[in-house]
Amino acid sequence: MAPVPTILPQSVEPLDAADEDAKSEQYLTLLQHGSRAEKVVARERLGRLFERRGMFDEAAELYERNILAGVRDPNLYVRLASVYRRQGREDLSAEVLQEAARLPAESRSDGVEPALRPLPGAGSPPPRYESLMAPPPRPAWERATRTLVGTAMLLACVALLGAVVLVVRWAVFDRRADAVQAPPAAAAPTATPAPPRCQLPDQLARFQAEVGVDVVGECVEASSLPESPEVRFRTTRGEVIQRAADSQPAFTDGAVTWLRGPSGIRSRLNGDRYSWEPREDPALASLLPRTRPDALLPRNRIVSYYGNTLASGMGVLGEGPPDQILARLQRQADVYAAADPSRPVIPAIQFITPVAQALPGADGMYRLRMDDALIEEVASWAEQRGYLLILDVQIGRSSVQAEIAPLLKYLERPYVQLALDPEFSMPPDEEPGQEIGTMDAAAINSAIDTLNDLVVEKRLPPKILVVHRFLDSMVTNYQDIRPNPRVQVVMDMDGFGNPATKIAKYDRHVGEQRVDFAGIKLFYNHDKPLMTPKDLLALDPPPDIVSYQ
Repeated sequence: MAPVPTILPQSVEPLDAADEDAKSEQYLTLLQHGSRAEKVVARERLGRLFERRGMFDEAAELYERNILAGVRDPNLYVRLASVYRRQGREDLSAEVLQEAARLPAESRSDGVEPALRPLPGAGSPPPRYESLMAPPPRPAWERATRTLVGTAMLLACVALLGAVVLVVRWAVFDRRADAVQAPPAAAAPTATPAPPRCQLPDQLARFQAEVGVDVVGECVEASSLPESPEVRFRTTRGEVIQRAADSQPAFTDGAVTWLRGPSGIRSRLNGDRYSWEPREDPALASLLPRTRPDALLPRNRIVSYYGNTLASGMGVLGEGPPDQILARLQRQADVYAAADPSRPVIPAIQFITPVAQALPGADGMYRLRMDDALIEEVASWAEQRGYLLILDVQIGRSSVQAEIAPLLKYLERPYVQLALDPEFSMPPDEEPGQEIGTMDAAAINSAIDTLNDLVVEKRLPPKILVVHRFLDSMVTNYQDIRPNPRVQVVMDMDGFGNPATKIAKYDRHVGEQRVDFAGIKLFYNHDKPLMTPKDLLALDPPPDIVSYQ
C-alpha cells in the first residue's frame, strides 16, 4: 500500500481550465481506485477546482480529508485557512494557521506510538484542529457515502461537471456547523405537548382502563410476532393482546398475565391457567415474556453521552471535566423527562472500549483496550449517580467474543450494558477508518448468547445490547438477530446530517428493519439543525434510547 505523503507532490501539473471535465473524471477515478497517495493528490486537485468555482464547502471537505489522511503540507493548511476565511469562519481559519505554524515540530517522527490513536466515532466528522491526533481516518459518514457518490460523479462528469457538483453537495449535506450547539437548559418546551405514541383500539383501550393504566402502561406501538394472528400493542410496561381464539384482551408484563374472566379482571403467572380459560388457546401460548418486569425497556427511556474521556474528538464525553459533562447530561435527560412524563428517563455514559485504531498495534488487531483503572473510574461516575454505563465495543480486526471477554467482570454489574459498533468491525485485509466495517447477525447473536448466560448465571436483570447502524451493509442478515427476554436489542440509527436525512435513515434501519427496540444518535456539533425531543417523540417508533455525540 502506497504511503500517505507528508508533503503534497509538487510535480503534478496544475489544473487547466480548458480540460477541467477530463481532469475531474481522472481525479474521481483515482478517488475510487487509486492508492492512498494518489487519492491525496486527487483530493487536492479537486479542491482547487472547487475553489475556482466558488464551491468552498466542497473544497474545505476535500482539504480536511487530506489532513485527516496524514498530509502535513503547510500549503494545504494555508489553502484550508483561506477557504474558511471566505466562508466567514475566521475562528477556524486562525486555528488552522496556528496548526500550520506548528507543523515542523509535529511532523517529526521519533518512532514512538502514542498510547491512544482514537478514530472518530461512528458517523463523526473531523475533530477540531486543536485536538487533531495524527493520523486519524476520514470522517465515517463521508466514508459511508463515498462509494455511491463517487460512482455517480464518475458518470456525471463525462457529460457535465455541474452534475458532479450536485452529487458532491448531496454527499456533504450541510455537514459543517458554525458553532457548537449546546444542549437545552433544564426547562423543556411545553407549548406543544408531545403527540401520543399510538392509539389502542376501543376494546383494548377499555381493557387498559379496567386493569389500570399504571399496570398496563401507555401504548408505544403496534407489535407482531411471525405467523401470529393476534392484534398486539407494545406498551411502556409490557404487551397488550387481543386474542385470536376468543377475541378477548389480555396483557402481560413478561411474568404476569391479566385477562378478563367470568367475575372481572384476573391476573396469574404466565405459566398458570384458570379452569375457565379455553383449553387450546394459541394466543395465550404465544404470550412470550418479551419484557420482564425488571427490564429497563420500554418502561424507561435512556439518554446517553457517547465518547471516550481521553479524546475530545470522539464525542461529547471527552469534551470537558467529568462533573461538568455529567451535569450537562443530566440537564439533557431532564428535557426528555419533561417532554414525555409517561416514561422515566435514565441517563447513561456510553464509553468506548476498545477503541479502533489506525495502526495495527502489537497484536495486529487495530484496536486498543482501555485499562481497568480508567474503566473503573468511569463506572464509578455512573454508579454514584444512578446512571447506566454502556461499554461501546469497536473490535477492529478482533472478534466480538474476544473483546467482550475482558468486559464480563463489568457486565456482571446490573447497571452496565453493552454496545457493538459494526462500522469498526474489519476483515483481515482492511483497516478501520479506511472502509466501513460490517457485522453479521451471527456475531451479534453470539453477544446476545453471552449476555443471556451472564443474566442467568448471576441472576441479573435483563441486559441491553445496542447495535450502531447507518448503512444496510453494516449489519447483515439483521432479520436473524435473536433478542430474548434477558437481552433487549436496540438498533441505533447512527450518522449525522440534517433532520430529513436522519429521519429517512431512521425509517429505514429502525422502522422498516426493526429488530426489537429503537435508538438514534444525535451530534451536537454537526447535526444542522439539531433535532429536538419533540422531533424525536414524533418518530415512528419513538426512540427508546437517544445518544448524543
